Amino acid sequence: MICAMAGTPGVGKTLLAASYAWACQAERWPVVAWVAAETADQIVTGLAALAERLGQRQADDDAAAAAARAKAWLAATTRPALLVFDNATDVVEVRRWCPTTGATRVVITTRNRAFLLAYQPLDVDVFTPEQAAAFLYRRTGLDDPAGAAELAEELGRLPLALGQAAAVIV
Repeated sequence: MICAMAGTPGVGKTLLAASYAWACQAERWPVVAWVAAETADQIVTGLAALAERLGQRQADDDAAAAAARAKAWLAATTRPALLVFDNATDVVEVRRWCPTTGATRVVITTRNRAFLLAYQPLDVDVFTPEQAAAFLYRRTGLDDPAGAAELAEELGRLPLALGQAAAVIV
């Protein structure tokens, strides 16, 4: 399964992926890997580090060869594994390194909506006015619907901004 989560900055794509990764760790998945994916070099470096961790890197491997070994391992495993490509920018580059077989689940976080056409889409958006008010109430315990609505609109109903504001309020 490959899922692309796209949305504007501040809607919580990375936090959502991290929450899923934490849940996989809590279930004791053997492999939970996080790869920065803004550039091709970051992807190769992250996958090469994963190959090292998996014991797949050979002494004479350069980073690209090691990354290919990690991809092959992820594509062949029958054990549960999670690979997160965070802040991906280039669909072609991610596709090059994305395992498409095996039991590995892949989550891609991105601002680039082209990923939503290439993979199973999950469009992450700002809170609705009702969600924003309920979120602020749960986080602060303050029953001030008018104040919550005003703050939510001021912050564009962005989940991360509202989370920070709630922490300051508390």
